[in-house]
Amino acid sequence: MKTEIKADAASAGTYIATLLNAATSLHYLHFRTRSFSKHEALGDLYESIIGFADTLTEAYQGRHQIILDFPSQSVTTPTDELEFVLKLHQYVINARYSFAPAEETELQNIIDELIGAIDKAAYKIKFLS
Repeated sequence: MKTEIKADAASAGTYIATLLNAATSLHYLHFRTRSFSKHEALGDLYESIIGFADTLTEAYQGRHQIILDFPSQSVTTPTDELEFVLKLHQYVINARYSFAPAEETELQNIIDELIGAIDKAAYKIKFLS
């Protein structure tokens, strides 16, 4: 018996590509800052995002299907660390249901953990630098 796949692999590919692109941008910010606390916060976040992107991709593929296409995106070189982190936060929240419905709690839990890592970085950038 074949089940219909309701998940959108194209949206999943875009979401993952955006996370990996953000990790590269965060890595640039990590290198450019003169603040040790920002350097550490951005370093922790870019490493976390890569791990979460990997975990999310594998979990999605285990539940649904292989993601065949990851769209190419231009890597940005932001100048404001907090602004970039807050925009990433909004993206992760706003696009989370584009490929993983709310009832797929195992995928949503990974996204929740990612949001927590972003929140932690925002805290460190706002209040510890």
